[in-house]
Amino acid sequence: MIGDPEKPLRHVSKSARNVSDALKDKGIAASPETVRRLGYRMQGNRKVKSVKADHPDRDAPFQHIEKQPKKAVKGKNPVISVDTKKKEGKRSL
Repeated sequence: MIGDPEKPLRHVSKSARNVSDALKDKGIAASPETVRRLGYRMQGNRKVKSVKADHPDRDAPFQHIEKQPKKAVKGKNPVISVDTKKKEGKRSL
């Protein structure tokens, strides 16, 4: 999956040569070719359409979630909102 926070970073904003130079500054010898063979690619400047096909019922879970607080308020129950997004770690060279 593109942009999956669980996968190690493979797209960088630097060219293979610049990554190689940054590694050399840290005492790690790696040629631009080695950087390329490791799978690092310069990040594109455009959005890439996901290769996964949209599920026909993709909106259903969001509609369900949106209805729940309204039901709770009608039933005079409290509503609590919790942000549960997983934070993405950043890697830098």
